[in-house]
Amino acid sequence: MRRIFQYQINSYDKFHLLWESPKASKLISNIVVITFLIGLLVALLSHFDLLPSGMQINIFFSIELAFNVLLIFEAMSLIFLFPNSVADSVGKQFEIISLILLRDAFKEFGHYLDDLEWNKDFLVEMIPIISDAFGAILVFLITGLFLQGSTAFSDHPKL
Repeated sequence: MRRIFQYQINSYDKFHLLWESPKASKLISNIVVITFLIGLLVALLSHFDLLPSGMQINIFFSIELAFNVLLIFEAMSLIFLFPNSVADSVGKQFEIISLILLRDAFKEFGHYLDDLEWNKDFLVEMIPIISDAFGAILVFLITGLFLQGSTAFSDHPKL
C-alpha cells in the first residue's frame, strides 16, 4: 500500500513540476491566443454569412471563448495550490472569480452589439455590465495586494 501512495505522490510531483515549467506557461499562453484567433475567424465568417444558416456569432464570442479556456487552465493550476498554501489557493480562487466576472461582462456586452443606441435606457441597461467589469478589476487588484502581503509574511523568518 505504501508503494501505491509513493507512486501517486511521485506522479503528482512530476506533473506539478511540468505544469509550473516555463514551457508549459508558454504553451498555455499560445493555446489561449490561438483559441482567441479561431474565435475571431468564426466571428468574421459569421459576419460575412459564410456559416450555416441560423448561426450568428459576434466578435465577443472570441473573447468569451478565450476566457473559458483560460478559466480551465486556472482551475487546473488551483489544484496544485491546494496542498501548498491556503493563502495562495484563496488568492487563486479570487483570480478565478475576477476572470469569471470579466468574462460575464464581455458576454453581456456582446448581446448589445447589434442595437447600439446611446440613450438613457441603454445606459441603465449597461449598469450591471459596468459593475461586473469594475468588480472584476477591483477583485483582481485586491487579490494582488493579498498575495503580495501573504508572500511578505512568508519571507520573514519565524520568531
